[in-house]
Parts: sequence; C-alpha cells; structure tokens
Amino acid sequence: VRTVRHGLVSRLLRLEMRELDRRRRGDLVSRVTADTTLLRDVVSQALVDLLTGCLVSAGALLLMLWLDPLLLLLVVATVALAAAVVTTLLKGMRKASEQMQSSVGAVAAELERALGALPVVRIYRAEEREARRIGARVDSAHGAGVRAAKLAAVMSSAVELAVQGSFLLVLVVGGMRVGSGGAESLGDLVAFLLYASYLVMPLSSVFRAIGLIQRGTGAYLRIDEVLALPEEPAQPPALAIPGPPPSGTPPALELTDVRFAYVPGRPVLRGATFTVPRRGLVALVGRSGAGKSTLFSLIARLHDPDAGIIRFDGRPATALSRQECRAGIALVDQNTHVLEGTLRENLTYAALDATEDDIVRVVRLARLGDVVRRLPGGLDGRLGDHGGTLSAGERQR
Repeated sequence: VRTVRHGLVSRLLRLEMRELDRRRRGDLVSRVTADTTLLRDVVSQALVDLLTGCLVSAGALLLMLWLDPLLLLLVVATVALAAAVVTTLLKGMRKASEQMQSSVGAVAAELERALGALPVVRIYRAEEREARRIGARVDSAHGAGVRAAKLAAVMSSAVELAVQGSFLLVLVVGGMRVGSGGAESLGDLVAFLLYASYLVMPLSSVFRAIGLIQRGTGAYLRIDEVLALPEEPAQPPALAIPGPPPSGTPPALELTDVRFAYVPGRPVLRGATFTVPRRGLVALVGRSGAGKSTLFSLIARLHDPDAGIIRFDGRPATALSRQECRAGIALVDQNTHVLEGTLRENLTYAALDATEDDIVRVVRLARLGDVVRRLPGGLDGRLGDHGGTLSAGERQR
C-alpha cells in the first residue's frame, strides 16, 4: 500500500495539465488516502482468509471424498446453491462499494471546494448552504455503505445456512443409510460429520474474503484509473524539431507560428510569433481571454503547443527537457477564488434570487459573453476546479 501511495503521489504531481484541469483535486486526494486504506484491508485480511480457508476446505473435502462420495455430493450441491446466491450478490457489492468510494471522494472534493474559498463562503453567509451540499455527498456515501453491508449480511447468512443445511442433510441421509444396515458404519458417519463441521468456518472465511475483495476492487479500479492517466514527459522526444542555426546572439525566447487549443476545434492561439530579447522589458497586452496566460503556460512547458516552435536561447523547446526550460523562469502568480461548479452558480453565489435578466446584465457588464459562448452549456457549463477552464482575467471578473 505504501508503494501504491508513492506511485499515486508521483503520478499526480506529474499529470499533464490538461488532464489535471478536468478532474477535482479533492477526489484525487481521496484516492491516495481512503481508497488505498480499503485496499490495505483486502491485502492484510481478505487474501489471508481466502488462502487459509481454501486450504482447510480442500483438506476436509478430500477426506470426505475418501469416506463417502455420495454424502460429499450432497454437501457440494448445497454449497453450490449458496455460491450461486453469493455470485448474484457480488456484482451489487462491487457496484455499491465503488459508489461509496466515489461518494467519499466527492465529500473530499466538496470540502476542498468550500475550504479553498472560505472567505467568500463566510462573507456571503453560505456556511449552511455548503454544509447541506457536502452533507448530500455524505448521505450518498452512507447509503452506498449500507447497501454493501446489507448484501454482505445476506451473503454471510446464505453461506451459514448452506453449510448448516448440508450438515443436517448428511445427518439425515447418513443416519438412514446406517440404520438400514448399509455399507457405511456409524464411525464413518461420525467422521464425515466431523469433517463437515470443519467446513463451516473456512467456507465462511472464503466467501467473506471474496466479498471484501469485491469491495476492494472498486477502490482498486479508482486507483488504477489515476495510475493510467498520462503524465508529462520528463525528457525531450528522440526526434526533436530542428530549428535554423542561430545567427549571432539568439534572443532569450522566440515563438514562431505557435498554435494551441485547450479544447479541440476551439483555438486560443493562432500563429503567435514574437521574440524576447536577452535584456529588456516585454509586456503582453490584450483583452482578457486573448491567450496571454496561455502563452506563459506554453513558455513554462505546462502545455505543449499544437503547432509552431518555441526556442530558448535559439534551441527548440522540444530538444530540451521541461526542467531545462523551467530553470530560467521565475513566476509571480495571481490567485482568484472561483468555485467548482457552473458559471451561473458562481455568478449568483451572492445573489440566489437573481433573475435571468440580472444574470444577462452582469454577463454584459463583466464582459463575459465570450466565456458564455465558449463554454459547453453556456451559463450552465462547468468551470472546473478553481475555474481551471478560464483565463486568469476571466476568473478575476
């Protein structure tokens, strides 16, 4: 589990920025903490119970086969009936467990959302509203957990009934055979019943372990999903884009016909070309949403351009590692509170009774029309965690 957590942390810190912008940070944190904890229970408890239960059950079944194959057939038939019931329950347990873990992740994400903008929450007196929002996720996790517990209780009862039922069936059938003067002796019947009683605990452990493994599978799938996410490459590709040899002293930074889009088909930059001298002051000026912050993200190699070339000291960025590109960059950032949710929810956060006309007026005054048109869903389009789909200027407005 420690190894899994190290792997998750390493992967999350190196995720491609596009991938990170599409996901909620709190849910990702939950996969490192809550999901791995459930995985630990599977490794430390379920696998041990499964192994020991299978070994003891196999030994008992072999001895029962040696004593009386017919009575063993009765035992196997009743246990198989319980196994069929358990099989139908396992899928429901796995689904309920996955939903519970997802809800726990949503609780962490919603709490991180509120705590990340706590001054805004308090100034607009939204504590109760946020508590209800988070509480709904808590209730969802509770409901899924109760469903999983009910299925586990039914499964455990089915196994107990099957084993005890097979014990009684062997007692009746075997007693009748002994009483009728059959080949089976009373000693053999007693020995067979003793081995049948040995099956109660190991079989219960096996089925309980299988149920716990199904619950852990939901957590494992969420962990595996993160481990499969793409991370930004640390080293340049083997075949770098060649650039023309620099004449004289090259500029510190040069962009040539750079193109980029966060969403395919919705370009932000269309052929950006400029140079930054080795000494001097350069300002990028333009309307909000024009791509100024995007240019800085490309220069810092947080994203890679879809087309065009970025050169550092005359060398193409693709011929350098990200660490080499970032070594000469210092950053003074600007932070703005934007809550995860829709554009409408953020605009009306302090005015829940705002009418549609009020919202349209605010969009016009804040010059957010381009954002409304760009977002899938318009006013009801989701902004991503901390407004990850917006530019810095758009988040400010």
